Amino acid sequence: MAYERHFIKDAKKGNKLRTHVRMIVDGSMVLTDELQEGAATDPGAVWKPLRAQACDGDFEALAYADGQEFMRLTKGGWRLAAADGAPLSEGGDILSLRPRNPGPLAVLTAEGSYPSFDWYDYFEYAVSRIGVVWAWDDPEAAMEWSARMTPVQMALWAIANADGQICNGGFSQFFYNSYGELAHEALAGFELLGMAPYADILREAYAVFPGQRIPKDPDERVALLETMARDDEATAARLRAASNGIEHASAIFKGAEDLWVALEAHYCALIHQDIGVRGYNVAFYKPLCECIESRAGGVFR
Repeated sequence: MAYERHFIKDAKKGNKLRTHVRMIVDGSMVLTDELQEGAATDPGAVWKPLRAQACDGDFEALAYADGQEFMRLTKGGWRLAAADGAPLSEGGDILSLRPRNPGPLAVLTAEGSYPSFDWYDYFEYAVSRIGVVWAWDDPEAAMEWSARMTPVQMALWAIANADGQICNGGFSQFFYNSYGELAHEALAGFELLGMAPYADILREAYAVFPGQRIPKDPDERVALLETMARDDEATAARLRAASNGIEHASAIFKGAEDLWVALEAHYCALIHQDIGVRGYNVAFYKPLCECIESRAGGVFR
C-alpha cells in the first residue's frame, strides 16, 4: 500500500531554485523527507528526514497522510510535483488526486484488524482533499471546484459541513455562517445517498425561506435571516444594538432559532441513535461510509 507524493516550493520569491520534499506512506508509517542534493531520480539522491509519523495501521497512515500531512504541505506554500520535481499543472488538480481506497469496510471493521478504526475517520478521510482547496464565500471558486468534483464528492462535502454546523449551533448557525452556501447541495446529497430522514428534516427547515430558496451570497442570506428574525420587537432591538459580528449573529439566532429547534432535536436524535455498533455518531456515519464504499469510484482512486 506504499505510495509517494512529491511537493516543491520556490526557495525565494522570483528565484528559480526550488525546495523539493516527498511524502511516503509505507505500511503504518508516514515519512516526509527533503531533497538535499542532486536530482530526485538519481540513485544517489540524498534525502534528509523531516518528519516520521507512526500510525496504528495502514488505514490510519493513509488518513494521516491524506489529511494532516497533505494539509500541512499544501497550506504551507508547497505545490504538487512529479517525482523528478517538475511542477504539475496549476494546483496539481488536487481533487482529481482522490484519496487512495483504504480497502473494504469489512476488513477495516473486522474485530481486531484496526482497534482504533472509527466510521467518522473513514468519512473524514473521504473528504480530506476537498477541504484543502475549497474557498468559502467565493462563488467563482466554488463553481470551478464543483465542476471538478464528482456528484458523490459534492454530496459528501456538503453533508460534512451542514452536519458540523447543525450539531454545533443549529440551523441558525448553518444558515448564518459561510457553510450556508452549501445548503441546497447538502439536501441534494442526502437524497443522492438515500438518507431520506435527513433529507426530510432539511427540506422542512428550508421551507421557512421564501420559495424554499437559500441564497448562496452571504450578505443576501444574512439580510434574509434578519428579515425573518425581526418578527418581534426584542429581536429588532438586539439587531440595532449589535456592535460586532458575534452580537449580530446572536440577535438573529435568538429571533429565528425557535423556527428550527424541533427539527434540530429530531436531527440530533437520528444521529445519536444506538444501533449496537461502536463508534462516534455511528448511526449517522456508518450508513454514510457504506454509501461511500458503494460509490467508491467517485470518491477514491
